[in-house]
Amino acid sequence: MKKAYFADKEWLSEEQWAIVEQEFALSGIELVGKEWKTEEEIIREGKDAHAILVIALPITRRVMDELTDLQVIVRCGIGLDCVDLPAATEKEIIVSNVPDYCVEEVSNHALALLLNFNRQIKGFAKRAKQGGYGPGNEIVIERLEGKNLGILGYGRIGRSLARKASALGLNIAVYDPFVQSIPEKNIQLHTSLPGFLSMCDYVSIHTPLTSDTFHLFSYKEFAQMKSSSVLINVSRGAIVDKAALYDALTTGKIAGAGLDVCEGEPVDRDEPLIHLENVIYTPHVAMFSREALETMYRQVSTQAIQGLNGQWPNNVVNQALKGKWPEKEK
Repeated sequence: MKKAYFADKEWLSEEQWAIVEQEFALSGIELVGKEWKTEEEIIREGKDAHAILVIALPITRRVMDELTDLQVIVRCGIGLDCVDLPAATEKEIIVSNVPDYCVEEVSNHALALLLNFNRQIKGFAKRAKQGGYGPGNEIVIERLEGKNLGILGYGRIGRSLARKASALGLNIAVYDPFVQSIPEKNIQLHTSLPGFLSMCDYVSIHTPLTSDTFHLFSYKEFAQMKSSSVLINVSRGAIVDKAALYDALTTGKIAGAGLDVCEGEPVDRDEPLIHLENVIYTPHVAMFSREALETMYRQVSTQAIQGLNGQWPNNVVNQALKGKWPEKEK
């Protein structure tokens, strides 16, 4: 019997784990939930793994070297920064993800952070708690319509945000080296990151974390932004250099930051960055809705089962393996 391990089951609620169990129930594949924390635990306890489903635990080359029966890795989410994709491809291990389960949720969250800054919700809420009434004289609000929103990374989520923000009257600029043209005439595609940053009132990050995007935003990039601009990050924390962001926010290089992710997660409760008045921080929940997570856990289970049954799974990332994968009749 083939065996599938869920590597970091502690992230799942009882309801979510029940969904995974239900999907595997009639598959003929043994499902085991684990709460592994280290490479050593995976290697020691998962020697007989044919598939691994994983949320955040790094699945490294060393793990793949030791788990010689491993055929499929399914990442529970969009990003692949916890999986050594080149090593998996070299070893002909299929890696798949769920790229579309939370498009609406994440784009809504980015827009919510933007609107919170534009309408100064945090500042006015504090004023109200202190007994203030009306706008007072300390907080200034500018009309949102006509402001420039820069979207860095024009995949599914970036496109969803562009559609929603356009309806609010924002001008949309895009920077994405992998996009050659954009059919929508109201969206301006930039080929220069400094030029893109210098004209944006809001910059929203929607690019994956890779070796090329690690610390893509650092001291130089913040110096290129408007002092009145706001950075929004609902992608991966390490795309933004945390020290450089703290410097930019405390020296007036930018006006604010709306963060759902932060370098070094989970963030310590005493982390100075998240306590700044010009920061709104939420704890990596942009993807969250009950429906989105149910969709994700059903899809990751389906893909693991497909792979172990000899079928080509949905959403395979290392497509170069397709010609080497046996397609079997059901």
